[in-house]
Amino acid sequence: MKILYVLTLGISLSLFVVGLKQDGLAKDIKSELGDSTVVRKDKSVDKSKDKNKDEVSKSKLTKLQSDVTEKIKLEKPFENEYWNNKAEGIYVDVISGEPLFLSKDKYDSGTGWPSFTKPIDKKMVTNILSNKDGVNKTDVKNSSTNSHLGNLYYDGPKDSGGTRYCLYSASLRFVPTSEMASEGYGYLLNQVSK
Repeated sequence: MKILYVLTLGISLSLFVVGLKQDGLAKDIKSELGDSTVVRKDKSVDKSKDKNKDEVSKSKLTKLQSDVTEKIKLEKPFENEYWNNKAEGIYVDVISGEPLFLSKDKYDSGTGWPSFTKPIDKKMVTNILSNKDGVNKTDVKNSSTNSHLGNLYYDGPKDSGGTRYCLYSASLRFVPTSEMASEGYGYLLNQVSK
């Protein structure tokens, strides 16, 4: 009897979830990957304007930016724009301009790519387990544009949570504190300083 009840409950829950997906209701799905990973599914918001904006932005990408963000290609370590950037400011998505990472959370991981302990808001990034070329890793993508940003590792500074967002400079644009207000990011100025 208990098995039948559990089976019935499981089927009912599955149908409910399918119904929610068909209704297009926004959902934040949390899964356990190391500490925690947030996968944002937001179908209730009409993103057609954002998509058009992203398409315009994508047309302005360099070949390297396009390869990294859309084709999940690599950029060379130690030969990229932000690996050694120590200026204060924020790092935004190169396609959408969404603020993703703060300079105060950036550190030298010795890898030759910009590394951060955490994003500004975990809902802005999606972490996806992948097995490319037989290597298990976690890809980091922008939740709204689905552009590839880099990879997530669990070998970061322990005092900051142990995560290392190892990103590609080609997927980011740096906005220094002196330009944040004029570019519409002034509301983040109080979060930038260490």
